Amino acid sequence: MAYETIKYEVDDQILTITLNRPDKLNAFNGTMQQELIDAFDAADKDDNVRAIIVTGAGRGFCAGADLSSGANTFDRDARRGPVKRLASGAVDYSDPMVRDGGGQVTLRIFNIPTTTTAGHIHVGSKGIAGPVVIDFPAIAGRLGDFVTTFRVGEASFRPNAAIGINTIDDVIQAVANGNAYVNIHTTTFPGGEIRGQLVPKVP
Repeated sequence: MAYETIKYEVDDQILTITLNRPDKLNAFNGTMQQELIDAFDAADKDDNVRAIIVTGAGRGFCAGADLSSGANTFDRDARRGPVKRLASGAVDYSDPMVRDGGGQVTLRIFNIPTTTTAGHIHVGSKGIAGPVVIDFPAIAGRLGDFVTTFRVGEASFRPNAAIGINTIDDVIQAVANGNAYVNIHTTTFPGGEIRGQLVPKVP
């Protein structure tokens, strides 16, 4: 697909997508929406793409929505034709035609797979990753997504009385003491995992 509003460039396994309407401060319009979705589709199919950078040409990243249509900019009926409505006259938001363009691009980005397969929290003395006390399993259909894979509400707690971990509060205390480590399993890095110490965030 030849792009009008973006540039698609791959170098050293890094894809750079450049919003390319510098005269309009890269304002987002319907064409850019479709081209961005197509670009992320193409990246998903290209095993040579390992990372994606999104940037903007000229002096601004993106000015937001292109308002050149004036009052019709956010008028769905004017831009796309009559949309599906409920008996009450309210817009039926189950109609795909109603979904806003920026939201569709966001969803497409959200669904880009990565190489993460699971994560764990270990507790042990400093410098040593001891037993696993919390599992963050990959979620079916969302393999590799850091945000959803590691949601605390879907974690599995493994109490370990031998090391003094009987409750989640004990894990939190271990983090505060610098004795907790996260282990992320991935298919990209040698050995299949990334390990790092957890530290509490200071307000």
